[in-house]
Formats: sequence, structure tokens, C-alpha cells
Amino acid sequence: MATSSIANKMNSSLGRTIKTVAAETNHQVIIVDQKQEFLDKSLNIIQTSLKRIIKKKFEQDQQGGEKYFNDVKNRIKTTTNVNDAVQSTDIVIEAIIENLETKQKLFKQIDQVAP
Repeated sequence: MATSSIANKMNSSLGRTIKTVAAETNHQVIIVDQKQEFLDKSLNIIQTSLKRIIKKKFEQDQQGGEKYFNDVKNRIKTTTNVNDAVQSTDIVIEAIIENLETKQKLFKQIDQVAP
């Protein structure tokens, strides 16, 4: 089965890289965090990084670069609701704080709604 959607519960540098690569390879990505401000910051960092990639990759093709940017950007959605994110995804990637109780709580929540 091909993977088409990924929910990502981490906003570290590694997490942003995973999200960007997933979106670049035609996957729908849902970023999950506790606060909208964290999601906005993550999106801004991803878009800045993507623009650097495009500048190199599409040096001679500005229109192609703009299309690529918009296509990738449109594959990334955000939410503060874990349940909404995991209900329709094929893969959930978690890398939250290394606290057993916190991780167990998150996985319990995911288990209740994930397909």
C-alpha cells in the first residue's frame, strides 16, 4: 500500500526536515502541535528552507520554482488537534519530549482514534 498521508508530532529540526521531504515527495503532511504559534513558526522555518532549496534547484526556472514551492506548501496542513490529524493518516511520526508519561499519554490518545 502506498503511503499518502503523514501526521507528524514534532517540531525539532529533524521533524521539519522529515515534513519537508515528505511533502516534496507528494505526501500530504499534517503537523501537530499544542499551540498555533508553534505551528506558525514551524511553517515559516519550513518555507524559508524550501525557498533555499528552490533557489538552487530551479536557478534557471523561476516559474517552475514558484510552482514547486506552492505545490509543496499546499501539501502541508497544521492542527492543534491530535485526533483530527491521526484519524485519516497512514503514518504517525512522533518525536516529542523524552518523558515516558507524556509519550504514553500521547500514544494512548493516538490508539483511540488511529485507523
